[in-house]
Amino acid sequence: MNRPVLSPRWTQSANDNAQRMVVITPEAFGQGYDVVVLPAVDGVGQDAEFTHYRVARAYAERLAEGAGWALVDHAGDGDRAA
Repeated sequence: MNRPVLSPRWTQSANDNAQRMVVITPEAFGQGYDVVVLPAVDGVGQDAEFTHYRVARAYAERLAEGAGWALVDHAGDGDRAA
């Protein structure tokens, strides 16, 4: 399975919110899904782990919508950007 390379140029500026993205991936060890914000927001714990894909997807969608960030899903029906 080919995965897109996530390597845009990141800046640390708070005004550059559009470059952040919410990424859903299968957990590396065990069953479940990780939802992470890239690059991470300093001092805010938004990353989470979920047992069920639908719950992870719902959390990621709301987080991305609320903040205006892109959503990248590596865990659903193959690799896709949402």
